[in-house]
Amino acid sequence: MDRDLYVLVSGFLTSSRIQVKDNQAGFGAGLFLYYDSVAIIQESSIENNTADEAGGGILIYYNSVLTLTNSTVNSNSAPYVGGILNDASQVYLYNSTISGNTADEESAYAQVNTDAQGMFEHSTIVSNTAVITNTGLAIYSGTLTITNSIIANNGTNCDFPGGGVLVSGGYNLDDGTSCGLSGTGDLTYTDPLMQPIADNGGSTLTHAPSSESPVRDVIPMGICTAATDQRGFLRPFGTGCDIGSVEYGFSVYLPIILK
Repeated sequence: MDRDLYVLVSGFLTSSRIQVKDNQAGFGAGLFLYYDSVAIIQESSIENNTADEAGGGILIYYNSVLTLTNSTVNSNSAPYVGGILNDASQVYLYNSTISGNTADEESAYAQVNTDAQGMFEHSTIVSNTAVITNTGLAIYSGTLTITNSIIANNGTNCDFPGGGVLVSGGYNLDDGTSCGLSGTGDLTYTDPLMQPIADNGGSTLTHAPSSESPVRDVIPMGICTAATDQRGFLRPFGTGCDIGSVEYGFSVYLPIILK
């Protein structure tokens, strides 16, 4: 393992198809956005990084902005927030996965301090573990808006220890009721029946729905605005789009033969 080797952003970064893996640092062991920075990351993996203090996968600090598209944050660890720590910043997650991250407190995502905001759309937040707090998403402050997304198997999926707010944009799934979902098409107390994280095509590891998953074909055509899933496969594959980052089914690409 490389120690104290990670991506530190102070300014602007745009990157596609990168893998930030097996690093260790005090804070933000995979990616650290520092003071008024902007990062746009696509089709990338932040995987198996370890922070000694906080933000095992990603730390976004003080008025920074992270946009994560078609990407996976998995198997990272820290005492505080194994996956993504949003400290007074903005996080946008599209067609992405947060999975298998571990911490003592807050496993998948935490949003802290004034002006912290988040927006998750068509994303999958599953199977993250916090040994002490048993919390997946901890919204201490600001607003987190979640749409067309799966939140499951994270112990207590959502907690609001500081008065933060979760707003449902509709068509989300919570396998309990801790997120307080009440939007159009939201499902609670529902097991998403997801497959283990694996190479299901595309550039990153993902969780595919099983054939009997209740996330399939739930989102009406007129409301599903994502043309593809995390792998780049077309949506919908059926009568409607699936909740989460991966559309059930497969795509077949035929070669073009010129004569």
